[in-house]
Amino acid sequence: MTAAERGRNRGPRGDRGLDAIRTAAWLSASASGLAEASSSLPPLSGTMAGKAATRRRRDASASRPRRPRRNAGRRDGRARAAEPLQTSRSGVSSNGAAPEEEHFYDLVGEDDDWRSNPFAANSFGGRILDRLASGSFEQRDPDHVRENLPLTWLIASAYFRARVDGLENIPEVGPALLVGNHSGGNYIPDSFIFGMAFATYFGAERPFYALTHSAAMAFPVVGRLLRSFGSIPATRQNANEALQRGACVLVYPGGDVETYRPWSERNVVKFAGRMGFIRTALMNRVPLVPVVNIGSHETGIFLSDGQWLCRLLGLDRRFRIKATPIQFAPPWGLYATDFLPRILLPAKIEIEALPPMEFERDGPEAAADDEYVRECYDQVLTAMQEKLDQMAARRRWPIIG
Repeated sequence: MTAAERGRNRGPRGDRGLDAIRTAAWLSASASGLAEASSSLPPLSGTMAGKAATRRRRDASASRPRRPRRNAGRRDGRARAAEPLQTSRSGVSSNGAAPEEEHFYDLVGEDDDWRSNPFAANSFGGRILDRLASGSFEQRDPDHVRENLPLTWLIASAYFRARVDGLENIPEVGPALLVGNHSGGNYIPDSFIFGMAFATYFGAERPFYALTHSAAMAFPVVGRLLRSFGSIPATRQNANEALQRGACVLVYPGGDVETYRPWSERNVVKFAGRMGFIRTALMNRVPLVPVVNIGSHETGIFLSDGQWLCRLLGLDRRFRIKATPIQFAPPWGLYATDFLPRILLPAKIEIEALPPMEFERDGPEAAADDEYVRECYDQVLTAMQEKLDQMAARRRWPIIG
């Protein structure tokens, strides 16, 4: 189907303006490495978008019961909508929820600094973040993903000149663990671009979840947006359940330490020895697909990852925040943290999914073998760093590409 035909494929009330955006978005996606999408109905077309927003509002209105008290109803509604994946430390809920002790580093693995303080996850700040970051797998909204794909992909293509290759290396059906190098600070342009490319290529209905630090999901507006696009709290239990549901799961083992790494290390894969993702892939016997990106870390100029500042302020103990950057970014100039709105530099972002890694053994016994896990970890890290070096060699200038 040509781009023009995709533009004419619109819902009964589609207008020319939206069709023009969808057509331009598909042309941008095609030029960005997505010329051949496997989805039978392209999510950037009007046919797929249809009247999804109206349908969702109608269904929500029909399922909303009448309540005598406004405040009580609001609380009840929030309780039902949340369906938290995290529960009290007494145990696991009926829907596979993870106890609060299952924190971010349970999945990505622990480094020496975290092992020296094994009770940090029980801090007050950590429990508050877990409460705020709770969510459910059902909160991922394919309609919302589909509705926002055209405009957001067009912006990503125009501003970041995004290119995504290698999606054919991801299995067309079934679960897979996608492992990426994390870049760009709190604004994670690499995650959004890859998520859009995944939905464009495979269709918005294919289950796709991104394991996300609770600090990001705790934001009132951003957290809701992340949940609708498929973010779930980064715990081992959540990763296992998502894979058992047949979903593709994206994880960034480097976490905050990697996403805030200094400018001088922008082309370095920095997992900090965290190997929990290897155990997760081996335990669930799923393909492990490396996803390498370059350019996302050039959207900001990080001078230091600020790990020393986190230790000084006690953020690592209270909120499980291991790094907070010292950076230079408009419009603030030189400042610490990445929680202020900043202007992302228009760096050219390129992402490539590599073929699935081949390991000799898998299963529970392989996941429990520390030496074997280390070998698999080194194999993944080496393959990703080699690809990142190749991508860096093709770039003539930072930001410009």
